[in-house]
Amino acid sequence: MGFKKGMISIISFVLFVGIVFGMTVATLIVQDLYKLGAYSACHKWGKKKPKVKKACKALGYW
Repeated sequence: MGFKKGMISIISFVLFVGIVFGMTVATLIVQDLYKLGAYSACHKWGKKKPKVKKACKALGYW
């Protein structure tokens, strides 16, 4: 009986670590995609609209 409880605890811990790691990786990917999109949009619209360029510079995307 003790062996099964220990295995369940180990499996639960491994699943928890996997979920946390997966969520962290997913968050980093989404952040990178957001930055890439914001950078692209700023350079596309900032060339034509000075207010957009000013906002992009203030946010660090220019």
